[in-house]
Formats: sequence, C-alpha cells, structure tokens
Amino acid sequence: MNRIVFLIVLILIFQCSLMGQEDNSTQEKSNLSYNFGVHFISNVPLNQLNENMSLGWGLGLVGIIDPEEIPVQFGFDAGLFWHDHVSTSLWVYNGFYDEEFNYSTTSNIFTGDIFIRYQHDFNFKIRPYVDGLLGFNRLATWTRLTSSFDSEVDENSSYYNNLETTKREAGDWTYAFGGRIGMQIILTNRDKEKNQIIFDANIGYRKGGFATYLVEKEDYIIYDSPVEAFEEKQSSTDLLSVRAGILFHF
Repeated sequence: MNRIVFLIVLILIFQCSLMGQEDNSTQEKSNLSYNFGVHFISNVPLNQLNENMSLGWGLGLVGIIDPEEIPVQFGFDAGLFWHDHVSTSLWVYNGFYDEEFNYSTTSNIFTGDIFIRYQHDFNFKIRPYVDGLLGFNRLATWTRLTSSFDSEVDENSSYYNNLETTKREAGDWTYAFGGRIGMQIILTNRDKEKNQIIFDANIGYRKGGFATYLVEKEDYIIYDSPVEAFEEKQSSTDLLSVRAGILFHF
C-alpha cells in the first residue's frame, strides 16, 4: 500500500513539473517580439570615397528580434543607395525610322549588416539605443538603354531582340563594420506591449574595406555613351549614414 501511495505521489510530482515547464515555455515564447520596418537613408561617403563619389540617397529594410526580458536585441538591415548618375539621349535608325533612346549610367551601393543592439527600457516613449554592426558593401555601376517610345517598338524585330537594355559595367564586394546610435519614439499607446508603431532615427559609421568602382569624371562632356563619363577608381568604402523611418512592433 505504501508503495502504491509513493508511486502516485511521484506521478503527481512529475505531472506538476511538466505543467510548470509548459507554462515557462509559453511565457518564454510570449516574451519574444519582433520589429520590422523601412528607412529613408542619406549616405555620406567619407575619406577617399568622398573624393570620388557624391552624396547618396536610398531606402533600407530592417528586422529585429527582441527577447524583451533582456536589454539586448538582434537584427539585420539592408539598403540600396543611388549616387552618381549621368544620362543622355541618342537617335538610332531601326530599319524603318529614327528612334530616340535614353542612355543612362548610375553608380550605386548596396549594403547589408547584422547587428546587436543595447536598448534599455526606460518605460518612456523615447528610447535611445546603440548598435554594433558587421556586414558588407557592394559597389556597382549600371548602364541602361531604354526606348523613349516603348509602345512603338516592334518586339519581333531583330533590332529589338539584339538590344541590350541593361549592363553592369563594374562591381566589387568588400567587408564593413562599425556602430551607430539612435532613438525610437513610440507613436501608439505605450501601455500596449505589442502591435506598436515606432518612429526610428539613427546615425551610423561603417568602416569599409577597399573596392574598385566607377565614378563620374570631372568636367566631361558626353558625346556618345554616358559610361564614357566614368572612370575606374579604388579606395576604402567608409560611409556615414543617417536614417529615419517607421518600425512595426509585434
């Protein structure tokens, strides 16, 4: 009899421990939240890159995992920036008539980072933070040839089929690392734990490795192809970025 009672007690203790583990796992899952958003970004080339490339503008996406029970978050972001741009028009005889084409060359930078963020919850609408970054820079120059009268181009003609509309003239990858500081302003009810809309702004410095890229020449008049207005350069790719955008917390 004593053995049966002892066995029943053990079973009850085991069941209670399982229920406690399930409650803890449920609580842990509920404490994990996410931020996703979009930023408008101004990209300022620094040092040697500043001598070769103009101010850039672009868009960025960001995703953040927030454990909530600790003041540390983990995230990623990516951005695409447009810098130097040269365009012209030319007339080409397509076998039937002279047709005008737009010919443009653009230098851009694509960046990506993973980051770790320290952000203490001050129980206030304004929350500052600091990030540590590790990622890459992708510098590329593209030339694009498009017709001014796309609707009038005969897609079955040999001329149209042989037309190369987009061409990458140069591109290079390099590493980047750095940091940034920023602040968030909660735009919705602060009492809500989730489903919040947040204004996010930050400024960051990224130290980039050396890369080869095309930049616009100074005092150059285009006669034929706009890519002739660009020349090859090599330098470090240090960037100062100013970001502002909206995050959705859920």
